[in-house]
Amino acid sequence: MHVFVVMVTRVTLRNPPDAVLAGDPITFTCNTSASKPQACIRGYIRSSGNVQELDPNACNQDSSLVQTTARTFTFTASAEENGAELYCNASNSVTDPPVRSLVYTLNVNYPPQNGVRLTGYVNNTAVESGETLALTCQVGKGNPRPALTWSSECGETNTVPGNDGSQQISISITVSPSLNQKTCVCQGSQDGVLTRWTEQKRRIFNVFFGPDSLQLRAGSGQSGNTVTVTENSTVTFICNTSESNPAAVLSWYNNSSPIAAAKVSEVISQRSPNHGYLTTQRYTVRVDRYQDGDVIRCEAQRPGRNKRVSHNLAMNVNYAPQILCNASHVTVFEGQLVKISCDVISKLEVSVLWVKDGRQIDDASITNYRGPNQRDVTVATIEFGQADKSLSGIYQIEARNSVGSFHMEVSVTVIDGQYIPSEMDTKSCSNSQATLVWASGIDDSLVEYYQLEYKGTEGHWKEELVRNPGRIKLVRKTLRDLEPGVFYQFRLRPVSDIVLMEYATANCTVHNSQTSEAGLSKATMLGVGFVAGIALVTLAVIMVTCCLLRRGRLIWQKELRSSDKGNGEHDVSLQSVGEDIEMPEPPPLGEYEDLDNTPRPGPHYEDLSENVSSTRRSDTGVYENATVM
Repeated sequence: MHVFVVMVTRVTLRNPPDAVLAGDPITFTCNTSASKPQACIRGYIRSSGNVQELDPNACNQDSSLVQTTARTFTFTASAEENGAELYCNASNSVTDPPVRSLVYTLNVNYPPQNGVRLTGYVNNTAVESGETLALTCQVGKGNPRPALTWSSECGETNTVPGNDGSQQISISITVSPSLNQKTCVCQGSQDGVLTRWTEQKRRIFNVFFGPDSLQLRAGSGQSGNTVTVTENSTVTFICNTSESNPAAVLSWYNNSSPIAAAKVSEVISQRSPNHGYLTTQRYTVRVDRYQDGDVIRCEAQRPGRNKRVSHNLAMNVNYAPQILCNASHVTVFEGQLVKISCDVISKLEVSVLWVKDGRQIDDASITNYRGPNQRDVTVATIEFGQADKSLSGIYQIEARNSVGSFHMEVSVTVIDGQYIPSEMDTKSCSNSQATLVWASGIDDSLVEYYQLEYKGTEGHWKEELVRNPGRIKLVRKTLRDLEPGVFYQFRLRPVSDIVLMEYATANCTVHNSQTSEAGLSKATMLGVGFVAGIALVTLAVIMVTCCLLRRGRLIWQKELRSSDKGNGEHDVSLQSVGEDIEMPEPPPLGEYEDLDNTPRPGPHYEDLSENVSSTRRSDTGVYENATVM
């Protein structure tokens, strides 16, 4: 018996989707050609080399007719099955091997599995300008492949696609102030048929920078790095920094000394384009002449940074003249030199004027020189060779410049009469001693001590001070422990707090015997006249005293002056102060030849061998506001 059969010649997979979203069901149909017996259709999916049958149910085959066969398959695709192959096999009893349909590749769409990741910089972390940052932006695999982009602030990028559908994009950034507070955005996106996905990661940069400079200003008086101001005026220094992040800390100095922060006012402002800070501080000071040449310095430093920037301004202070005189009071004897000298300190051109009793002194000496700190000093001097009482009075010096004027007064007192002693005698020079004799003067009321100096041939001047007895008498001083056979020089000078007096001199050679070889200065020529003059003065006092005692009262002599006429005669003047004091009868006078080491009675001489400790005065210095030239 003949059996009629027909083989399966083809199978067709119909209506596959162009794309499917992961997790959604997929339906497709396979059709065969007419066959007998009826074909058995089976569906398969092949993913990553593994083949899996879809709906593996048994086939129901009809063998009575020649007919086509169709079968529909439904399954759910996953992201991992993207790119898998779908196909159908058809067969019957006479068709072996089975007939295969065309292969359909699955297009499963799905978003990135891990999202966007950004590494290389922690958001808003401080970073120094000039550093280099490496930022990397990554996204996991997806279908279609996700895209990564950087915002324009971030600069040029480098994209590296992954084989598995992932994506990586990196960027290298050299940080600059312009990047401060800017946001760098990495954006991932997916623009598929069934999927649309976006995600962003961003970094805000906190860039530390500056200040790179600062400016110190002081108003209209500024020229370059110097500000010119007038004494007693107020000047405000303004210090501005360039932009910095964070705000700079400012410090102020006057020369090298810090200026207290409490004296400084501060303003901090935030400004674009780099979102940094501009710091402004003001320092206000009232200037005086002693700040001339001072340097004000403003210094800025950003916290955490070693670099400092600074700016200096030197103060040029103009001021009224300053006057420094060698004395405010000068006392001299008649016939002495009178010299008043004042220094006028002025940076500006100055005029100097001496005035006495409202009249200008035209013959004053004016000289100039450059003093300390490059200051101009004008020396204004008035000088009179022979003083007389008409020179007594108030002398006023006035100095004036464009800032102001200053004046100072110097009083001059001219005392009449001479000063005593002008002569000294060596009474004896023997037995390692020398006895010196001089007359304490009638006009010695200004003298507290006598300065006695002596030295040997090769020695140095030694000094002893002898207190002034304060009344008319002869003064004797014995110097002991002298070296025998040595020629000694002696000089004597009264020490006054008001006026410097001249030396009287004498000399002798010390012998071992009682005889002495005495050398006199001008006492040799005038000795007789001098002794006679002293005797006359003493006699006059005794006579007046005797007369007053007969009346039972004594008029105390306040001032007794004697002027040596050069011929042994003396002029004696008495001035009464109106006070009556009891006075005993004076003892008889002694003579030079009777003087020895034993004190004698009477007011006319006294042994003042005891030393008086005192500090020696210089030949040049100030005595009671009087300068000795």
